[in-house]
Amino acid sequence: KQLRTDYFISSHHPINTSMNVSVFEADHTNVSRAIELMRLAFEQQRGFVDPEPGIYRKDSFKSLTSEVRKKEKRLVVALQRQRLLGCVLCNPNQESDSDFYFGRLAVHPRYRGNGIAGQLLEEVESIARSEQFTGVTCFVRITLRKNIEFFENKGYEIYDTGIHPGYDEPTFYKMRKKL
Repeated sequence: KQLRTDYFISSHHPINTSMNVSVFEADHTNVSRAIELMRLAFEQQRGFVDPEPGIYRKDSFKSLTSEVRKKEKRLVVALQRQRLLGCVLCNPNQESDSDFYFGRLAVHPRYRGNGIAGQLLEEVESIARSEQFTGVTCFVRITLRKNIEFFENKGYEIYDTGIHPGYDEPTFYKMRKKL
């Protein structure tokens, strides 16, 4: 199935930086657009990361919509002219009461390198600060060196490894930034 791209900017040029990119927490009605963007953004990881990114599971839409509606997870989006450029999911960290967690940070492939991921990350950190969390965490696949470097450059440090079910060796790093 080919992904719909009508939610995305069709130009192959950098975004118009003179026009503001709006970054904010969205509601559950935006989940389908976010899932489409996540799947498009993570497509290059298919066949490279093992196990496959969870966003490709058939139950993603139903479970994420329910979690965002119940505010178990929050969806932060980056829009320009009502077009979705990037998104990220976040929620209190299940492993630590003092930390806020984010995952599935996605930016449309055509617009990477324009600071969108950084803006999304700043919004997640702002939410965490406003809710009195002392740190922000994420999990990054060990094989994704550029992603690890990106987060290290934003002040995140590796504090542990994790293993996906059914695997014997670590498959991801746990990273944290102190706020």
